[in-house]
Amino acid sequence: MTRFLHLVLLTFCITFITCAQAQNPAISTNTKLINGKKYYIHKVAKGQSLYGIAKIYDVDLNALIVENPETIDGIKAGQELKIPAEKSKEQSMPTLKDYEKYVTHKVSKGETVYRICKDYNITEQQLNDLNPDVKKGLKENMVLRVKEKDANKAPAVTTHTTSVKTEVKETPASIKEKETIEPAIISKTEKDTTPVEVVNKPKKNKYNVGLFLPFHFDDLNELNVDELVMSKQDFPASQQMSLDIYEGLQQAADSLKTSDFEIVFKLYDSGDIDSLTTIKLTKTNEFKNLDLIIGPLYNSPFKIISAEAKKNQIPCVSPLTQQNKVLFNNVFTSKLIPSNNTLLQGLADYCLDSLKGQNIVLLNNGSVKDIQTIKTFKSYYNQKTKDTLTEAKGVAGAKAAYKADKTNYYVVLTENESFISDFLTQLNLFSDKKENLRVIGLRKWMNYDNLDLEYFNNFSFTCAVPYYIDEENPYIQKLKTAYQQKYTTTADDYYYVAADAGLYYFDLLKNMGGTFAVVMDDMPKKGTCINFSFTHPNNSTGFENQAVQIIRYNDYKLKKILYAK
Repeated sequence: MTRFLHLVLLTFCITFITCAQAQNPAISTNTKLINGKKYYIHKVAKGQSLYGIAKIYDVDLNALIVENPETIDGIKAGQELKIPAEKSKEQSMPTLKDYEKYVTHKVSKGETVYRICKDYNITEQQLNDLNPDVKKGLKENMVLRVKEKDANKAPAVTTHTTSVKTEVKETPASIKEKETIEPAIISKTEKDTTPVEVVNKPKKNKYNVGLFLPFHFDDLNELNVDELVMSKQDFPASQQMSLDIYEGLQQAADSLKTSDFEIVFKLYDSGDIDSLTTIKLTKTNEFKNLDLIIGPLYNSPFKIISAEAKKNQIPCVSPLTQQNKVLFNNVFTSKLIPSNNTLLQGLADYCLDSLKGQNIVLLNNGSVKDIQTIKTFKSYYNQKTKDTLTEAKGVAGAKAAYKADKTNYYVVLTENESFISDFLTQLNLFSDKKENLRVIGLRKWMNYDNLDLEYFNNFSFTCAVPYYIDEENPYIQKLKTAYQQKYTTTADDYYYVAADAGLYYFDLLKNMGGTFAVVMDDMPKKGTCINFSFTHPNNSTGFENQAVQIIRYNDYKLKKILYAK
């Protein structure tokens, strides 16, 4: 199974150390009047960052992004930006000082004023008084002041951040999907808006990374990797997976190693230890001195390890799980794989952004099991537009919804193999008389043995995935060759996922130390197989990677579509 996890590289972050600045920091003399408002038109110079430009014009970084929403995907030399010439007296975006005085809330896609006011137990008038621009409408990523902080509560987050300058050596990634539906985000009734007081950990030359993987060996001592490698034959699935993850992370660590930066792995067998032994381990000095923890792979042991790591503010990464509940009440946690709801949102965004004007038909197969999935997709789709999504029931409904003057995209969100097989067969017969038929479904379909790949190819089967491994990519080929030379066998996807993840997290350690953990939403980045675009709903919940890739089956191969959420 191959998949690409596309990562968006943003060239800005909220930072107290200035990124590389342009050689000419002068304010532009080019001005324009747009909708009655005066703007400087700034042409981005080579080496400039959004943060640096905001400093030149003395404007808030968030306000700059609102005026130029395309900058969320980064800026490049020659690009023109609109800079407000006059500061608004009613500025909706708080400055850094506001974080010291107010509880703030970043607006998520689809959120409403009513929902926000209910979450924070305030009136709409109170929200408008603090954020006058709310009357003009909410915008995604808008930062709102919701109420003054209680003096008796914990102080604001204090972090030391630096700009992350990473030469992204294209990397890979992977993980087996679990197709279960859960709430898209932590319930907002459980929201805690109190900021976490973060210990400022100085950067070091050597970092200890704990790997908690199910090697299934008898003791808890550090494993002898050389012996493990030598005996790698007919491994059980968990041991094979563990070794592939380790090897991918080691590849990343080796590529980043310099005279003043090194990753030292501490390996622990999470497969053969019980909860009591795990707790005892977390009390040791070795555990407390870890700088980053990857694993355990499964929810229950991960919660135990991450809860203890939280006491020492050690970042913990959940590399496989799709369930967001592992992030609850621990801002130092993050997970690589988007939830199924996030994948559905990415699919809805793709339909809205790339298939405008086409006939999009959401198929309901009548199964109670699939109702929630269909509702979730509709909810995300209808957040942006209304009355453009046609709903149909069964194969007969799909045929009746066909429009000859448009390309017809049938969105089928079920895992029912017999229904899918029948639908594709009937649609193929229907296509003898009709044209422009496409099918959008779930990645899991590709694992079904009884589905004819001819149909996938005929209908340009399209789906949303967390990652995609391009076998033709030179860096992927390089990694593949290195693995085969070492083990005389082929690596699973875990190896490639781990290599990408290692480059991301280890580079953050190198540039920021452990304080990166609470500002990951400001640290998006692009890898070869996986994108990293983290968000979290509040100041006490961890970060979900919400990067989504869209892939399509053409010419009997899965290929990425140049679209990413």
